[in-house]
Amino acid sequence: SAALEKHRSNSRSKLSDRLNGAPTVALHTVALHNEGTRMAEPQKLVLMVQPARLQGLIWQSVLKSQQISVIWESPETNLIDNINLLKEAELTLPDLLLVDVKTPNFNPYEFCRWCRENHSSVKVVLTDVSLKEISRYERRWAIYQGAADLLPGFQRENLVSNVASSVKRVLEVMDSYPLNNGALISVLLSMKRQLESRMGDPLTANASVMKAVTATNSQPFTKKAMEKEISPVASSHL
Repeated sequence: SAALEKHRSNSRSKLSDRLNGAPTVALHTVALHNEGTRMAEPQKLVLMVQPARLQGLIWQSVLKSQQISVIWESPETNLIDNINLLKEAELTLPDLLLVDVKTPNFNPYEFCRWCRENHSSVKVVLTDVSLKEISRYERRWAIYQGAADLLPGFQRENLVSNVASSVKRVLEVMDSYPLNNGALISVLLSMKRQLESRMGDPLTANASVMKAVTATNSQPFTKKAMEKEISPVASSHL
């Protein structure tokens, strides 16, 4: 109705006013995403907070390869305030929040409980960049607190299969399956080329992961090698 549309327009205007001067542009991007999905086939949206730069770059690249829209927020972002502002403006909330537990001044399980109680449609996947693997107990505890899952950080060992496994899990949580193997391989090869050209750049922190992208398990980082690693992951069932 005209009255409802007027209310939504006013809400968006208030949102814009409240965001002026704010340290983040994520909510503006969410608003643009909402407008864009009205004109085309809807894409799933992930809002992520990944303080480790290279980990975030990997997540951003591989999710986009699967036709997932990604907004990468600053570690200083107040996620609760942002979600409340989106709700107030009657904008569609992100389908998934991908947040590292080591984010400064952030209580991951308190946040998961808040999401479950206030916005149950928003899934939260936690990551822990400091862990190579997640124990059964840690995963069960995260899920009990309201997370959809807890995933380890990307490590040098078995990087390709680890990336494929983690991305597959995120897609399943969002009901956005199956994994597009070809697109994933293409983006990993592209990342390899970019990182090789920046091996001396101190901004590409986490040298062990950077080396892993150029050579996994001492094997050539080729399309054929990646297909061999990714194939069992893509065909497995959790």
